[in-house]
Amino acid sequence: MILNTNQQFERQAINARSSSRDANQVTDKPSGQEPDSRTFTPLTLMPREFICTFFLLVVLFTAPAVSLAQTGAGNARRNGVAGKNTTEVYFAPLGNIPSLSLERLVTFYNRKFGLAIKTLPGLPLERSSVDWQRRQLVAEELIEFMRRGYPRLASDSRAILIGITEFDMYIRKYNWQFSFSYRAQNRFAVVSSARLNPVSFGQPADQALLHTRLRKAITKDIGILYFHLPQSNSPRSVLYRSILGIDDLDRVGEDF
Repeated sequence: MILNTNQQFERQAINARSSSRDANQVTDKPSGQEPDSRTFTPLTLMPREFICTFFLLVVLFTAPAVSLAQTGAGNARRNGVAGKNTTEVYFAPLGNIPSLSLERLVTFYNRKFGLAIKTLPGLPLERSSVDWQRRQLVAEELIEFMRRGYPRLASDSRAILIGITEFDMYIRKYNWQFSFSYRAQNRFAVVSSARLNPVSFGQPADQALLHTRLRKAITKDIGILYFHLPQSNSPRSVLYRSILGIDDLDRVGEDF
């Protein structure tokens, strides 16, 4: 939610103070002369049986390699990487998120990518994560807050933590008014649904639209952090590098 008033958040922050929970831009192949036919003369003078045997061996030994290469390329296009990825992804609720369904998100990513994402116990927000002058959460502080809250996973190089909050957020190191998402250290991300929710702008509630927008923001993080994919110049790709506002987000699809 956008912190036009901070009463609700202050209640969470104050509770957090007394809580002792442990808590990502941006071939030139030179054209040579046609092969001189004379270079093939020795082969043409060989017995027919030898030639047939030679080409049979070539087919036998090269066909499996081509097949495996094509299969690997297909997997890379379909899943973002070829081979098994032993990394695990975790969703971490940061503060109360009553309008969001992490269960729906987990089911979606299991069906789309075969990911078995786990949901962690939520963390009550801390006052140190808030820029009280701007009335927004600070993305960099949220990353550190999440690292402190889940120390075992934070130290596990095979774990990717994606924090999800309903409160408005900005990135301190950029001169931006807000941010949907922020990635750090190739393993952590935080996503804010505040400006994804139509209700925040006086529009009717639309859970389908809210979750579609949320999935796009999270899918981009998963593509970059889990599948190690580069950002895209295509405005239809969920990995589009220039998602600057809600209109850009609504235009991109949900595929890499």
